[in-house]
Amino acid sequence: MSDVQTLLNLPVDTIAVLTCGYLGYRLAYTGKDAKHKATDTVFLSLAFGLVAKLVFVFMEGNGCPLWAIVVTALACSLLVSAAWRKWVQKRVFKLLRDTKVSSHDNFQSAWESVIADDGMELSQIIVRRTDGVAVMCNDLHAFKKTRTGAFYLGHDGSVALYVTHQRDKGGDWEDVSDELDSEDGGKLMTIIPADQVASTQLRNS
Repeated sequence: MSDVQTLLNLPVDTIAVLTCGYLGYRLAYTGKDAKHKATDTVFLSLAFGLVAKLVFVFMEGNGCPLWAIVVTALACSLLVSAAWRKWVQKRVFKLLRDTKVSSHDNFQSAWESVIADDGMELSQIIVRRTDGVAVMCNDLHAFKKTRTGAFYLGHDGSVALYVTHQRDKGGDWEDVSDELDSEDGGKLMTIIPADQVASTQLRNS
């Protein structure tokens, strides 16, 4: 509690800069921060907070009201973090690979690297379970407008999908899409825990 009180006693502009930095960090790394330590969070927040600080310095020098400065600083921090997530980060890592500086993308596994790639447009998922049964969503685009979205790929390796086809061990694919419709008119999503997933195939359209 004393730490919170200490923070609240800071000047308003300092609190605003720290808040902008943290919100920028959350936007840039949500879903990509599983392995981040406290120091990663602090310094990445400060990096995005620097954007807000520059806005404060510029607008205060021009006599702008505090509320306008805070709103602008927040907007700029979020825009920079969104640009970093969507475009800049990939280009930086590609440049590092091309120049043979580093081939690492900061993720601990191939699975994490794949699910953190926001640019992938998946069209099909096949999951082979540990019991030998395979399930598939043959056309992810058909489920994009569902409330849950077409699928989920969990950080732990779990997968949630709408099963349109199923294949028993050694058998042929069987169309089971008729079983997707629930009584309330929705669609039944199947969740496969990580410990039941033997392998997952993702088709990038």
